[in-house]
Amino acid sequence: MFRRNEIAIFAILASVCLLLVVFNQKEAPRYPLYEYERPNVSHITSQDVVKMQQQNIRLSLRDYPFPPEKTLDDYTPVTGGSPLRTIIVTTWRSGSTFLGDVLNAVPGNYYHYEPLLDYGIVQIRGPPYAESALTNLKKLLNCDYSNMENYLDFGKDHTYLFIHNRRLWNLCEAFPQFCFNSRFLTQLCQVFPFQSMKTVRIRLRLVEELLKDTKLNVKVLLLVRDPRGTLQSRKHRDWCPGAPDCDKPNLVCADMVADYSAAIQMKKLYPDRFRRLALRGLADIVEICRVIDIDLIYDYMPSIHQRLIELLKSPRSHVCRTACQAAGHLFEYVKDTRRPEFDDIVDILLHKTADSNRFIRHDANLALDCMVTHISTFNAVRALCQKGPFHKNPLVRCATVRLLVCAIVIAGPDFVLNPNNNEYTRKRVILNMARFLEDKNLDTRKLAERLYKVLSKDTRFEVYLKKYLEKEQITKIKKTLRIIHKK
Repeated sequence: MFRRNEIAIFAILASVCLLLVVFNQKEAPRYPLYEYERPNVSHITSQDVVKMQQQNIRLSLRDYPFPPEKTLDDYTPVTGGSPLRTIIVTTWRSGSTFLGDVLNAVPGNYYHYEPLLDYGIVQIRGPPYAESALTNLKKLLNCDYSNMENYLDFGKDHTYLFIHNRRLWNLCEAFPQFCFNSRFLTQLCQVFPFQSMKTVRIRLRLVEELLKDTKLNVKVLLLVRDPRGTLQSRKHRDWCPGAPDCDKPNLVCADMVADYSAAIQMKKLYPDRFRRLALRGLADIVEICRVIDIDLIYDYMPSIHQRLIELLKSPRSHVCRTACQAAGHLFEYVKDTRRPEFDDIVDILLHKTADSNRFIRHDANLALDCMVTHISTFNAVRALCQKGPFHKNPLVRCATVRLLVCAIVIAGPDFVLNPNNNEYTRKRVILNMARFLEDKNLDTRKLAERLYKVLSKDTRFEVYLKKYLEKEQITKIKKTLRIIHKK
């Protein structure tokens, strides 16, 4: 009997541990587990999962700045509250997936990703789909999954419908028996205080029905992109060509005009609950990075940096210049130095300091100035010294030593030469200073002399000079300095 009780207690503890692991995952696995990898969780009920999710939300929002006299319970339907609901209305290839993922990064958010996906590649402007589409949107915003068989059946064969809702998908991978259960989804949705939705298949005029519903109290964001960029992007998607609502420019522009007319009226009628955002690419990404909590955007920076690298390599001068300017702002606002993207961006910018276009050279130098100003000395020196001192173009080498001088002046020679600080930085600076002093380019040698003067103000400089350089090399350096002074 005692042994049987022990086994029961152990089983309960194991179940609790499994739930804790699932709810504390920071990132959803991309693919479901294979059957033989999945532990037996048949004794866990859907109510257990919902309750644990509710506790996890309370924990993650314990320090959330709710308005005065408001608590979490005022925003969760399960406790009689009304959640904060936000809808992004746009069209295909307009940047809504990125923006939707940014909103979903808010703790306690439940994400309705493309709720009209099962309608296919169509634009809903009126009958025959308008009524059913609006009904589905309202039901989801009210956490009501009953009579949503078409939606749920579509999700079973197209899992990306749920994957973007990473809090739900974590549970789907751990407890697949509940994933497409309407009762479970209804109960789970009701414990979240925030809801976001993004849809590309319904036009703004119809969405006004949701704004009229005072119980929903929904906020709508109309996301617009230059139609030229939108259509160009759609050409590279196999699902778009051949679908008139997607690949016909006249229909795309007509929808934009209709949305614009509807937006004018909605702004007057719902000034606090309607916004319009024109996505201009990097400029808006930079603006988002400037105003939003960096923790919300940080996970997406590698993807942003990879796109930035592509644009920096563009043969079109205005695209390259815009990318250079964006790189400088991102150095300032985000300060993300994860490799290899950060190093690749610095390498490309250094290369652009020798570009035949003087405006690109100017913008690249300004971006690198932002880098040495806002990025830590260790990361700035490491990235600059990776390829800069060995570049064949003297303009690149000159830019590299100039930036090293700036980095050392900003940090202070006492910081760089402090024995308690990073030796790698100190060694890279001194070794490359010696290389630059022997450079064939006069401007590079003059800047290297300036670096020597800045470092020599610290009494420990001579000690490290002898530590990292050979005696003959030191003699040669001082001889070079005397020659420069004579000139």
